[in-house]
Amino acid sequence: MRRGRSEGAQGKPSAKRSRTVHDALEREGKSAASHEALSKQAHQAARRRTASERSAAAEQAAETKGAKGHREAARTRQAHAGKK
Repeated sequence: MRRGRSEGAQGKPSAKRSRTVHDALEREGKSAASHEALSKQAHQAARRRTASERSAAAEQAAETKGAKGHREAARTRQAHAGKK
């Protein structure tokens, strides 16, 4: 069985919603996608979430990462540990 979104959630995207999102993105400047803006948005979103929500998301991320992802993460941690 496939994991992820349910069958009903994968209908045709709403044309009105797509158009509205596209128009909103057109109005934004390039700085809206800057490193600083994305970082600020991520921090604000994290503040709105509870500790249990963040923990659940971390567990799900670790679960779906797979063996290859765990190896790469370990290698990255090891490389960064040597720089301290």
